Amino acid sequence: AILVLPFEPLLEIPKGVWAIASHLQSKEEASAWMESAKSAQAWSFRLPICSERVAIEILRSFRRRAPFLGVHGRRDWAALCGADAIVEGSRSLPSEVASPLESPHRVFATHTLDELKKCQENHAPSAVFFGPIWETPSKKGILEPRGLGELKRACSQEVPVIALGGIQTVEQVQACRDAGVHGVAVLRAAKDEKGLAGLCAAFTA
Repeated sequence: AILVLPFEPLLEIPKGVWAIASHLQSKEEASAWMESAKSAQAWSFRLPICSERVAIEILRSFRRRAPFLGVHGRRDWAALCGADAIVEGSRSLPSEVASPLESPHRVFATHTLDELKKCQENHAPSAVFFGPIWETPSKKGILEPRGLGELKRACSQEVPVIALGGIQTVEQVQACRDAGVHGVAVLRAAKDEKGLAGLCAAFTA
């Protein structure tokens, strides 16, 4: 029998810094990542490059330590580890063919104001990722940076916005906070324990 871990749903999407674990290759790499990301208010897990068995083992380790845990795209994995949120984007199964949702929150990846508005109309999201705000290697040549002006407009749409894309400095975190975001998400910065702690402090300062 498949063990589905229980979760205790949080009432709100956490404010602050979300650390994104991406392309993890092993449990050892995941262990180092968890230590470096321990100051973040939320963790999310995406696109591992290991077997599904190892990915589930990693996710269950995350669940034991994460203050709030999101899983990108994989509803089955979210259910198996008792995640707090499913993060849905272009790689996710369409809602109409996906299995019933087990996690209490749905967070959607959006890149334009039109996408954000359609998401609000069709899905009633708990929150949205919005970006890239600044240039980032994963989106170079694919999406142009949206900038702070577009971010401010996104934050006026009455849904919690988590900014992402190229956020690595205290000044960038403060600029996003001043634009009205609910949180910021970081990928590269999540691997720098001291630097990430500084970003978390900057968000609440």
